[in-house]
Amino acid sequence: FGTREGEEGEEVYFYEPSDEIKFQFAESLGSDDDAIVSCMEKVMNDLILLQLFMRNDDDVSQYCFNGNNDDNNNRKEQNQSLQDISSKISMSNLFHLLHHAENLDDGIIMEEVIKEVWKVHPNPTLRHKLDEGVTQLLGGKTRDALDIFTSLLQEEGGGGGV
Repeated sequence: FGTREGEEGEEVYFYEPSDEIKFQFAESLGSDDDAIVSCMEKVMNDLILLQLFMRNDDDVSQYCFNGNNDDNNNRKEQNQSLQDISSKISMSNLFHLLHHAENLDDGIIMEEVIKEVWKVHPNPTLRHKLDEGVTQLLGGKTRDALDIFTSLLQEEGGGGGV
């Protein structure tokens, strides 16, 4: 909290939220905005790659390299790290953990992790549309869900005729 002078010279109290609160509610952080967006995009892209590696997706290599040779070499090293991590949390290991879950809560967590790995797509926009389609379906809006899923099929080159 702080004070400042009001329009008529009176002392006015105001609240200045912390950077964490501003970030949580997508308010501007001023000059840090670009750095935060860049960092979050990198984290998101690395998580997508990790999930693709986890499910042994054949298309992973097409998302691994871009930029100049130095960037590619750094990316190769980073991808090797992601592959090493993904081998430890492979789909096989996740299903093993699900099978041996000691209670329903643990089982639900493992189920959600497996579902998220299978829903991952290198294009975040398509992933968002998939989630929106599932939301519509669960909300009983089957026509809307079908329209979204058909659109996804068309965007991915799968036709999608009903």
